[in-house]
Amino acid sequence: MKFLICALLALAAYVAADNKIVCYYNSKAYFRDGQGKFDINFIDPALQFCTHLIYGYAAVNEESYNLVPLHENFDVTRNNYRHVTELKRKFPGLRVLLSVGGNEDVSGEGSEKNIKYRTLLESVKNRLAFVNSAHSIVKNYGFDVYYDPRALAPNLDFITLQAFDFYTPERNPKEADYPAPLYELIDRKFDENVDYQVRYWLQHGAPNNKLILGIPTYGRAWKMDEDSSISGVPPLSIDGAAEPGPHSKEAGLLSYPEVCVKLANPQKLQTSSGTHLRKMGDPSKRKGTFAFRLPDENEEGGIWVGYEDPDTVGNKASYVKAKGLGGVALIDITLDDFRGLCAVDKYPLYHFNFIQLKMGSHQPLLLLALIALAAYCKAESKVVCYYDSRSHFRDDIEAALQYCTHLIYGYAAINEETYKLTPMNEQFDTIKDNYRKVTDLKKRFPRVKFLLSVGGNADVSGEDSEKNIKYRTLLESTTHRLAFVNSAYTLIKAYGFDGLDLAWEFPENKPKKIRSSLGSAWHSFKKKIGGTKVIDENAADHRDQFVSLVRELRGAFKAENILLTLTVLPNVNSTVYYDPRALSPNLEFVNLLAFDFYTPDRNPKEADYPAPLYELVDRKKDENVDAQVRYWLNNGAPAKKIILGIPTYGRAWAMTDESDINGIPPLKIDGAAEPGPYSKSAGLLSHPEICSLVNNPQNAKVEKAFQIKKISDPSKRKGTYAFRIVDENNNGGIWIGYEDSDTIGYKAGYAKAKGLGGIAVDDLSLDDFKGSCGRDKYDILRTVKAHL
Repeated sequence: MKFLICALLALAAYVAADNKIVCYYNSKAYFRDGQGKFDINFIDPALQFCTHLIYGYAAVNEESYNLVPLHENFDVTRNNYRHVTELKRKFPGLRVLLSVGGNEDVSGEGSEKNIKYRTLLESVKNRLAFVNSAHSIVKNYGFDVYYDPRALAPNLDFITLQAFDFYTPERNPKEADYPAPLYELIDRKFDENVDYQVRYWLQHGAPNNKLILGIPTYGRAWKMDEDSSISGVPPLSIDGAAEPGPHSKEAGLLSYPEVCVKLANPQKLQTSSGTHLRKMGDPSKRKGTFAFRLPDENEEGGIWVGYEDPDTVGNKASYVKAKGLGGVALIDITLDDFRGLCAVDKYPLYHFNFIQLKMGSHQPLLLLALIALAAYCKAESKVVCYYDSRSHFRDDIEAALQYCTHLIYGYAAINEETYKLTPMNEQFDTIKDNYRKVTDLKKRFPRVKFLLSVGGNADVSGEDSEKNIKYRTLLESTTHRLAFVNSAYTLIKAYGFDGLDLAWEFPENKPKKIRSSLGSAWHSFKKKIGGTKVIDENAADHRDQFVSLVRELRGAFKAENILLTLTVLPNVNSTVYYDPRALSPNLEFVNLLAFDFYTPDRNPKEADYPAPLYELVDRKKDENVDAQVRYWLNNGAPAKKIILGIPTYGRAWAMTDESDINGIPPLKIDGAAEPGPYSKSAGLLSHPEICSLVNNPQNAKVEKAFQIKKISDPSKRKGTYAFRIVDENNNGGIWIGYEDSDTIGYKAGYAKAKGLGGIAVDDLSLDDFKGSCGRDKYDILRTVKAHL
């Protein structure tokens, strides 16, 4: 029991560290009057919710370009810098950072406004002065140590994206509108919303988990007049900034308590009805909350406030979690309800955000919360295991299931006459009851979900343009789709599967051809004259029809909680056949089998890395893992729904005396290598077949002449390969591109950095299920699990 409690506490700590809550503290709040005055002693109750505290603000000296205190008497002489950084003694997990600028260090007007910030950037000397002075001031006082996301992100711990104040009374004195909508609104600028700002950073290379979404603890307030619409619905004709609040003392800005004390609600009975603000919530979860009061008969007292409340904070926290972002920054502590004036706990916005991100809203008991958090940790990254039934059922699959969250059993087929889902091998799957043997494993592994997959390049019929045409024909007819949906439901329920996986057999891309210089010139000329040959003339229709099929399946499955997933097969062009934004809401997750870009079958004359992580020089730009993942993320798929596929096999070619003896790809080659003794497929070697050939300490029994040389990838971009040059008789040459523990680690690290949902291992039957590599069974699967 002691171990269990310790484990749960450790898991709770892990979850607590998983999302950042970045708190801004504007030191000028000390200079306010009355109840708005914020002494450093008020900050303690907030810091229990914060992972980082950002102290604002330092300034740039416009002559020396050094970083300097903005209020030297307060920050340095009265030692406020040190008072703040010493809070780390009381909150040892807290990071305290000093922020520069923040619209507080203001100088100049018009085009000259704050020009020193741009001038600093233009000179190496000025930048060096800034860097050296910043280092000194940060170290001396104990602070913890235009944008290009791809260049900046690797050098930053995180990026706080203050995606608000799109509308303010200062910027928009004649029109009030939502200051921080979550999504794009009609007839507004396309980039003035949270979602656009986040997508910009993600699409330009910033890792999801480094983005922190900023949420303000204040509202923006305008003065309503007789020309303002009595409905209060924005955009709204207005007459400049509202009067300053009694505490914040800034025209057009009201702190959260200054807003909440004006609302008509049971806690504020002391507020007279004539001074109430009418609050308007946002059921669409896209815009934001606002409150307003119409002017009286003397055209006085009219006000319109756009602000964040617990509902909008919750919506944005949910958005952060769905996007796999690193956390939330609430800006700033001094404008939240630090005195508890709203008749609730102190710091209600921080408190509610903490609950949303960390604990959820329905776990009042600590023990239940810890158990829920433990389950959350366990399910955080999926390990999806493929099992191809063509290898026949093995009892030793149980050794793998302790590491899997999902098992996908492949493959079922489509009857080309009825378009019903049917067993691929009826004798084996149903008569010998293999379906039932697989789903009965749920009794021993109740947390594993078992899905039946259809297609998977196993249900093959026809050739060339007619290859697997039944998969497209099915989509074109409502009657055919209905037959498939009904039969899939029946088969899944009859044999106890938890869901259906669609490994849909769309046409593959054409492989790269090896041409001479003359052949390349002739190909370019033909392409200009006749254009590129189209594989599927109705691809656009098939893309839309596949969305319809997925929605129809989802509708049939939802009531029974049947899972629906998608497997994107190798070399199927996602840009042609898949609409991520339309598909994602209807799918549990998407398995992206981003490998087999080069295979002996597709590329018999040239060997190359089968699954590089990033784009390589002189290769097709989309034939790498990163390009495939970015397409789905950039087109609307939530990162947590993308599962990155990793193969348990290598692709093998036969080297000849014309192959380069250094083995570096791309390499001239002579077709597929001989089949392995177990996999028995030309050009494919299972993980144990490869490790039995590679020169390694566990493999000393292999004669030196038959060992192959392994070449690792220090760049972490390409992949591992191994090769053996031909002997004097031009025999025995082989080149293999494959995954090993290093490349699996790189790809698992990539998946975590991108906030992806996990890893799919394809296929268990080609992993080392007997432990013949001198290590434990299922070496690749275990390595994946360890890295996640």
